[in-house]
Amino acid sequence: MLRRSSHLQVTLLAMVAACGGPPPEPRQAVLTPVAELEVPKMPMVVPAAPAPTRAAPARPGERGALPIEGIPLPPMPARSAPVPVAPGVVRESVRFESPDARLPGGRAGLWLYLPTPDRIHGPLPAVVVAAEGGDGRTGARLERAQMAHHLPWLEAGFAVLAYEIDGSVPADASDDAMRDAAERAYEASLGGLIDARNAREFLRARVPEVASGAVFAVGVHASATVAILLGAHDSGLAGVAVIAPSTPPTLGLEHMDRTVRRALEDESDAMGITLGEREALVGALSPMVQGRRLTVPTFLGLPADAPPDDAARQRQLAAELDSAGVFVTARTVPDAGVHGIGDAVAWVQAQLSARRPTR
Repeated sequence: MLRRSSHLQVTLLAMVAACGGPPPEPRQAVLTPVAELEVPKMPMVVPAAPAPTRAAPARPGERGALPIEGIPLPPMPARSAPVPVAPGVVRESVRFESPDARLPGGRAGLWLYLPTPDRIHGPLPAVVVAAEGGDGRTGARLERAQMAHHLPWLEAGFAVLAYEIDGSVPADASDDAMRDAAERAYEASLGGLIDARNAREFLRARVPEVASGAVFAVGVHASATVAILLGAHDSGLAGVAVIAPSTPPTLGLEHMDRTVRRALEDESDAMGITLGEREALVGALSPMVQGRRLTVPTFLGLPADAPPDDAARQRQLAAELDSAGVFVTARTVPDAGVHGIGDAVAWVQAQLSARRPTR
């Protein structure tokens, strides 16, 4: 018997029902170190944007479809005063302020980067990217060091909207309770999908500078996984460009200590789902599951410096997407840092300049 009923509980149960099947193999997410921030020196070049398209909702009952409609949008925040962060680039920092503190995605922060007005000569292409630093079980906050991964897009003339993922672990976290609370918040946001959806809606509602049909979801490692989640549920995107997406680790029930398992059972019961359903939920967030649902052109970067096991998993993902009929371009890139992102930028620019998707 469930202890309570809520829109979140109904959404989680529907998600489990739609995404049944065994959970994926555990995967340790790795955050790529970023170099010290450098000021971009390349001139802004704004590619032409394709005609706008409308997003299509997930089809009810489709395997892997996450019923995000069950979680309402928070009120859209107003734009903030722009602050220069690099030559020709300004950034606005805003935050959702939902009156319901429990609403997934209701208090997440956003960073909106735009060229200065003198460099805008028409509707801008844009990328949306999740904050980095999550480990596949928790979220992440936006931090200054992450700007190094935003700058290649800005140098190429893109607007960038970076967004936080619910469930970040505080830097001063001192006990397991804080970690457990972060994991619950991450799961409630459907692995960051709700945060990504909210960011997209902010872009539509508040940023007229951006061409609605020229928005790409991008990311590396854990943020790449969120980009795939968004791409699987928003066919209005122009494409997805990711490098080495990580797979959320399972709960590991088969090897779990009895005391730990009992504590997790109590915690899951309070969430309104069983422990087995909760593990299925985590497994449903895997790129192997969600990637098969992509209907937009997709770039998958395979870092040349990846450890052998990681490289094998990325090749397996590329084969899985190809077998599912996804229009995927799998390409070796130098790394999961700024050099690899440069290859992703070049691919996205090619999509924008072509009349149809090109590999």
